[in-house]
Amino acid sequence: MPYNVHYCRSSRAKTPVRLGPRDPARNEKRNSNHMIEVRHLSGNKYEVKVSDATTTTHRVTLQETDRRRLGGKDVSAERLVEESFRFLLEREPNTSILNSFELPLIGKYFPQYAREIRERLRQG
Repeated sequence: MPYNVHYCRSSRAKTPVRLGPRDPARNEKRNSNHMIEVRHLSGNKYEVKVSDATTTTHRVTLQETDRRRLGGKDVSAERLVEESFRFLLEREPNTSILNSFELPLIGKYFPQYAREIRERLRQG
């Protein structure tokens, strides 16, 4: 599923939303076009804007040790954050994603996250 991704450096307001597992009755992956914008704010802070029927903005914290563990030495933090949001958006709407969280939290809701994100990033 194609996504439009833009990397920018500026700050925007946050919209409160929630991260949670998908409805167990739904086994199919969500099929929708989203525009995902990842902005490096400073240090280990990133802002992600997801445009769909409703636009949401999220603040993500990514420690360098987590970037290396999940993405490897050659994957940028922005790329890891982008692909992590693709992973989430296949499982839930953007309005269900927390407005602020540390990236490894995804694995607490979706145990397959670490394994799958590494595979996705290896495939390019």
